[in-house]
Amino acid sequence: MERPQSLSPQARADRLLEEAAEKMGAGALEQHARLLGEALQVLRELGDRRAQFKTLLKLASAARNAADYQAALDYLREADALAAAIGDAALDHQLQGELCVVYTNLNDLDAALDAANAQLRFVEGGSDPEQRLLALNALGCVQVLRGQHAEGVARVNESLSFLGAIAKESRRAFLQVQSIADLAEAHLSWGRNDEALGLARQAEDAARGIGFQPLVMLASMYAGQAALRLGKPEAAVEKLRACVALARESRHKAQQHQAMCDLGSALAELGRHAEAFEIYREGHRLEKEIRIDHAARRMEFDRARKEIERSRHDKESAERVLFSVLPQAIATRMTRGEGRIAEELSDVSILFADIVGFTALSTRTAPGDLLVLLEEIFSEFDRLTRQFQLEKVKTIGDAYMAVGGALSPLPGHLENAVRLGLALIAGIETIRTEKGMPLAIRIGLHAGPVVAGVIGENRLAYDLWGESVNLASRLESSGAPGRIHVSATVAERLRGTFAFEPRGTIELKGFGPVTTFFVS
Repeated sequence: MERPQSLSPQARADRLLEEAAEKMGAGALEQHARLLGEALQVLRELGDRRAQFKTLLKLASAARNAADYQAALDYLREADALAAAIGDAALDHQLQGELCVVYTNLNDLDAALDAANAQLRFVEGGSDPEQRLLALNALGCVQVLRGQHAEGVARVNESLSFLGAIAKESRRAFLQVQSIADLAEAHLSWGRNDEALGLARQAEDAARGIGFQPLVMLASMYAGQAALRLGKPEAAVEKLRACVALARESRHKAQQHQAMCDLGSALAELGRHAEAFEIYREGHRLEKEIRIDHAARRMEFDRARKEIERSRHDKESAERVLFSVLPQAIATRMTRGEGRIAEELSDVSILFADIVGFTALSTRTAPGDLLVLLEEIFSEFDRLTRQFQLEKVKTIGDAYMAVGGALSPLPGHLENAVRLGLALIAGIETIRTEKGMPLAIRIGLHAGPVVAGVIGENRLAYDLWGESVNLASRLESSGAPGRIHVSATVAERLRGTFAFEPRGTIELKGFGPVTTFFVS
């Protein structure tokens, strides 16, 4: 969908929110969050506090879907400040409900209890029975989690008294089933397994009656868990198998994994150890999938959140794109009206770093875990590059390229490049020790003239070309783990500042015999 800049700010915000909803429906979490962030920025410019509040709640929901509960809490706290400024009690009520869920996920049950009580205070004496039912139910569930079982069960039972006042029959039936299922879970937590089994069966029958499979699945699991605790493994197997089948069909992996753990225990109690072993094995595989999915969603949302934060004060979408894909100095020049950027630079330091052992590691590491590790490594490389006043140009797989003296005049950039190389070696050694992984880094460094510029139209990229770049790359590939491999040019210029070990003359592809050195 196009977003022409000729749209008014309000129309642009509406269009961005519409696109965000489409991306959410398509499961594109990162794009969904980014579009919400863009819409929030436009709404801030418009000064529309109510629309900002609603958008912040959507961002908090996106963060919860990515299991980034701290990010969700940050968005809700910003929304809290807006609600206080607006002075609308209804907004605060909506906010407290969201805070209750997030605090529960963060296991801050005292804060969750405060939010649930605040939500209930708002609806007490009101005319909306559904709001009162939901507030009582939320409070009861938090109390159960805090170990206040009697109080929590009483609250959920009290919520059922408001069912009769809900006019829409289908909604009334759904809320009744949900409340009965919550009561079954509360009794399970309380250790009152007979009551839990009866309630779970009641909820299961009612859920089948309204044809709502997620609640059938939940109630089946509670029934199976209660039967297992009551020493009825055969009944437990029946219910838990039904839950697993429904969860698998609807792709509720977490629910499926939980039910499979209990199913394995029930089968083991019946002496059906081979079946139990297969269930446990499948459950272990599923648990790994869940962890990878969780890491991917978290990383996806984290990237979107960082982009939202970086672009918060940008005015135009074009500027946000430029600053996100190009070095700052280059993006600034382009936003000031420069067209194609291409220039000859007489003296640039070029550093290539490659992670030794990463390819072998990738064959025995889950993709999600591998991505997390690579992001951790390159984030540390980025930090060190900034510290030594160099610029990252790009990453290529598990290789990293940084330059000095290309984007801004920096006396001593070559010395800084060597110090960066030493810091990268130390950084990868720290990660290797902490992770217990066979990692090392190989670095090549040269300095000389290059051609630099921006290429591409839809996907802009800043890059460098020339023999100096090629030589630095060859020095890296022919180097040694844990060493900085440099040209004679680097050794001559920095002799007296660093110590160098002659490596001798080696054959480099495209260059022939070349005299090289290692930094001591």
